[in-house]
Amino acid sequence: MLKTFLAILLLVALAVIALSVRLFFGKHFVHTDIKGNPHLEKRGIKCVMDNNK
Repeated sequence: MLKTFLAILLLVALAVIALSVRLFFGKHFVHTDIKGNPHLEKRGIKCVMDNNK
């Protein structure tokens, strides 16, 4: 039981490390919101909260 737990813990740790490689070694953080995404701004898509002002 302990061996299985440690194996799963190791796999999860490796997955977290693999997914965070771009964040650690990338040039910039990816903008996931609408306001900071230049591709959506080029298309004219804006945040709904900005339209209410």
